[in-house]
Amino acid sequence: MSIQMQLWSIEGDRPVRLPSAKLDLEARLEQWICQDLSLVGEDLLLIGSQVETAYGHAIDILALDREGNLVLLELKRGRTPRDVVAQVLDYASWIHGLSPQEIERLTEAHRKRPLEELFRERFRADLPGTLNEEQRLVIVATQLDPQSERIVQFLSSQFGVNLNVVFFDYYRHGDREFVGRSWLIAPEEVERKATSAGSSRKRPLLSLEDLASLAAERGVGGLYGALHEGLSQLSDQVGTTQSNVTYRWDVPAGGRSALVSVHPKVSDPTVGLVADIRVNDLARHYGLEPAALRTVLSEKLQPRKVPGLYLYDEGYSFRTQEEIVQFLGKLKNGGGQANAAGWTRSEGTHGE
Repeated sequence: MSIQMQLWSIEGDRPVRLPSAKLDLEARLEQWICQDLSLVGEDLLLIGSQVETAYGHAIDILALDREGNLVLLELKRGRTPRDVVAQVLDYASWIHGLSPQEIERLTEAHRKRPLEELFRERFRADLPGTLNEEQRLVIVATQLDPQSERIVQFLSSQFGVNLNVVFFDYYRHGDREFVGRSWLIAPEEVERKATSAGSSRKRPLLSLEDLASLAAERGVGGLYGALHEGLSQLSDQVGTTQSNVTYRWDVPAGGRSALVSVHPKVSDPTVGLVADIRVNDLARHYGLEPAALRTVLSEKLQPRKVPGLYLYDEGYSFRTQEEIVQFLGKLKNGGGQANAAGWTRSEGTHGE
């Protein structure tokens, strides 16, 4: 049973209880929450509202927390309580599989700005190297039937599903409007259960040694070693995820931006060593024209032809050492013009 909220107005020396008012509250809640996500008690970055899934449905609100985890908020609206619980779990199955590149594309599609820029602005920190390791699910409602409450509590307590319900009550006093919030389960309790259950399921980040071994197993060890050595010297930070290595450069707005990601997991001698390259940004960093940088790159990869490959920008493959030497040489030769192009370079130690 959720905590019941009541409000009182102090008039003179006497408290006067405010009765909750009837209003089509859920029709307004989505707008309010998008304007201020703290209404749901979270420090979040809005990715978008009415985010369409691959199955033709739309998530009411999708957001990202400061750890880089997705938070899904779904309003009950006119659906039956059990339907909304099932819908949230269905959406969770979709967002669970979103790659960092797909999350970045969704953000740009809805917010018209890069995710890294929005994240720095919201949290005053760089975007984490790994996104979407965990997901949080929140049902937004004015009320829920006891059966559905028991389902949510069961999934949270027994299976560690990070699922909760936030209730909103609407009050009116004269010409003033008030909204009160309460939770079905204490958020810290849901988080504790989810953390305990998820610790054994959480996929660790691969180390640079792991990725080098993976590249060798896939038959592209020599290519990976050459490209990694060159990009490590040129970039300002090297990071890893569960499947790839990212190379970040300092950007004028502050922080660092991942301009190249190398994917040994989907590479092989036939396809080559696969890299996701933000050609326009990388060229601008080194004072080059994008077309000039593309002259030393192979033909663009078609993601659908490479199983398991998700691209943020443009995919290319390196099949020979000569192609890697030409690519790195183009960047080094253009480096002297980087500052003129409006980018800054860091001469410090490269992080890993």
